Amino acid sequence: MVQYLQGQEPKRFSVETGGYLHVSDLFNGCMRQIHFSRTQNVVVVRLTTAAEKMRYEMGNAMEATLRAWLIEAGILLDAERPHLINEEWKIVGHPDGRLKSNLLLEIKAMDPALFKLTKNRLLGYQQFQAELYTWMDSASQILVFCATWGQGRMPFRDHRVRFNLHTIEAVKRALSPLLNAQSGGPLPGRVCKTADTPRAILCPFRQACFQQPSSGQVKTLSEELGHGLFLASAA
Repeated sequence: MVQYLQGQEPKRFSVETGGYLHVSDLFNGCMRQIHFSRTQNVVVVRLTTAAEKMRYEMGNAMEATLRAWLIEAGILLDAERPHLINEEWKIVGHPDGRLKSNLLLEIKAMDPALFKLTKNRLLGYQQFQAELYTWMDSASQILVFCATWGQGRMPFRDHRVRFNLHTIEAVKRALSPLLNAQSGGPLPGRVCKTADTPRAILCPFRQACFQQPSSGQVKTLSEELGHGLFLASAA
């Protein structure tokens, strides 16, 4: 049965229109791949295991439940999720709500193993997303509410994430080549060192990518800001 639960899903930047990137596309995204996808109208997919799909659905259900509780308690301003947009850099984002104090709220539901890792700080992609939301909202901070399921005595915790100029400057550096290419400039740099890397092998633009010139190998934002689950500290 498990094999039937595995599958593929399109990456968001491949199917959403309007020329905007979602915040979640950026952390480990390849700007060269995004450009090829847009100009060649080819959908990029990612492989999903049955375990990943289960965690995703459980996380979605928990986040929806928590939002409903917060709305019922009168803590959130309204039931609609805020729609953040940065026109200059063509980025959109949808945090989970806005508190009555006007502070943005992001809910992160995760399995118990990952939840344990957030005791002192958020996971790297969570921190990155929250920092971008502060920038897009012209705010100094955002509240990230983490939740899990299982046998833990306290399945919730809060993290306040502050605006981080270092992260925003890195995002602008990463996006500039993509926006330049869309205006007729050279292609963004290549993330993969060779065509034989696992990431390159899975890319539908592998042949075209390595046939076209590149200004050199570039890092993804996750690599530039810190490897692994956590972001490196940034002053």
